[in-house]
Amino acid sequence: MYKFTRIGTLMLVAVAGLVLAAPMPPASAAISPAGIEYDIDFRQATPGQPRIEAFPPCGATQVTVGSGVAGNGVTISELAPSIGIDTFFSALGHVGFPNATLQAVVACLPQAQLGSTTRVTTQFPPTSAVLHKGTVTCPAGFYSFGGGGYFVDAGGFRTSNTDFMTVNAPTPDGRGWAYAARNNSVTDRLVVTARCAQSASPRRDMLVQASTPSVNGQLVTANAICPSGWTAISGGIALIKADGTPSLGFADISMPITNFINPAVGYTVHGRATDLGTSTVARAQCVR
Repeated sequence: MYKFTRIGTLMLVAVAGLVLAAPMPPASAAISPAGIEYDIDFRQATPGQPRIEAFPPCGATQVTVGSGVAGNGVTISELAPSIGIDTFFSALGHVGFPNATLQAVVACLPQAQLGSTTRVTTQFPPTSAVLHKGTVTCPAGFYSFGGGGYFVDAGGFRTSNTDFMTVNAPTPDGRGWAYAARNNSVTDRLVVTARCAQSASPRRDMLVQASTPSVNGQLVTANAICPSGWTAISGGIALIKADGTPSLGFADISMPITNFINPAVGYTVHGRATDLGTSTVARAQCVR
């Protein structure tokens, strides 16, 4: 049974031409999507508020897998699993105009559905570069079913110096997690986490990617769709250059394609890369 929990007012992200259908019975896999649920936190900025944050939670007997975020008048700054806690995510956005809104969603599964899992977290040294970026890789035989990034100061406390997130997605091979964002501090440290699950034999996980070339610096959409009968348990956005490295820019949507009742069939993303020869890329980690 699939359900969603609504916190505040629900704002659905629709993708034209997609038919959302119930999944096929799950095959043997390290993670089974059976019983996936979606919990949502919807926030509206108050006058003069520069940043807005949302915390979609899972139930007490559940564990987070994928996540998503959509802003209306908000550019996404951070999206990450909470530190040391596997029951909720946090999303941070930069407010662009009064009454802007931020919707964050997390996909939740019963602990028993996850099989063998682990968490890999790396703290990267400070940099004077405008764009801070990092990638972490799961152990051999594991794939990434979720992740994210955030920044900490010299004391290890989370900061809010991030402006624009441009990458928050599984790596192209599905075995790790990549994150990139602009940060205004030369002393903050980027922390990137990958949630990792053991692969089944034969494999029942698949990374699907779709890209849309940038058009004169405009916001563009990309949709990564899982094969029929597969469920997107996680995914995200990557604004990348032709050589595959992260681009400057901003994103306002990185969401699972779902009505929050049926399981997600993919990921939809919306962003603008500012470097020349760039693309907006959607990635979906699909399982069955």
